[in-house]
Amino acid sequence: MLLTIDIGNTTTKFGVFDNDNLVKRYTIPTIRSKTADEIYQSIEDELNYNFDGVITSSVVPELNESFRKLAENHFNSSATFVNHDFDFGFKIKYSPPESVGIDRLIAAFAGVQKYGTPCLICDFGTATNIEVINSKNEYI
Repeated sequence: MLLTIDIGNTTTKFGVFDNDNLVKRYTIPTIRSKTADEIYQSIEDELNYNFDGVITSSVVPELNESFRKLAENHFNSSATFVNHDFDFGFKIKYSPPESVGIDRLIAAFAGVQKYGTPCLICDFGTATNIEVINSKNEYI
């Protein structure tokens, strides 16, 4: 089982995967002051699984250490944080590349994986984001 965590500005979303199958999803409010133990108290009844790994994306860096400790202390796993060094399979033409939120790059990656290029992804979350990957496999 794989635990995926998307730490967003407004909500934090959890997904539990058994191979390619999403078996559970759960959402909590993102509270920037929460410790690993407090986060665990919010999710322990819903996410009572044995995980082989934890992968995390975050646009709230001040919570990264809490989620790192959550994985280590409560799920006996080290959390992998997706960052700008990951190979998303497309060239990032946005300048500077580090200013693109990881959540946006993951959405673009998922869109290309599912539909190919060119691809346009609209995300109506806390902010409305539109991601474009052109036919040259470039994130623009």
